[in-house]
Amino acid sequence: MRAGKNLTAYTIGYEGMTIEAFIASLCTQRIAHLVDIREVARSRKKGFSKSALSEHLERAGIRYSHVRALGCPKPIRDQYRVDGNWGRYSRAFTAYALCHRSLVAHKLGGVIVHLTANGPVTEETAAVA
Repeated sequence: MRAGKNLTAYTIGYEGMTIEAFIASLCTQRIAHLVDIREVARSRKKGFSKSALSEHLERAGIRYSHVRALGCPKPIRDQYRVDGNWGRYSRAFTAYALCHRSLVAHKLGGVIVHLTANGPVTEETAAVA
C-alpha cells in the first residue's frame, strides 16, 4: 500500500472497549490487517495481549502484525514503576498514545479515521515529509 492522498489509514485504541467491541469496530470498517504499534504488546485487559489479540483477530479474518519499534517509550512505563502514580502514567500514556498513533497515520497522509469507543472520527491530512 502506498502512502499519499488516496490512502485511508485507521487508528484504534482499546480504551473503553471490550475485545468484542474492538473486533466489531474493525470488522465494520472492513479492516484486513491490524498493525499493533505498542512497544510491549501486553495488557491487563482481557483479550488485548499479543497472543489473545492475534487469536481474536485471526478468528475474525484479520491479519495481525506487531511493530515494537513504534511503541510507547520505556521512560513512561519506567516512571510508573518508580512512583506508582497511575494518574500521571495515564495522562502521559494517553497523550503519547494519541500522539504516536496520529504521527504514524499522518506520515502516511491521505484520510485518517480514528476508531474510538464512541465511533469513528475522520480527518484529512497531507503526508508529512
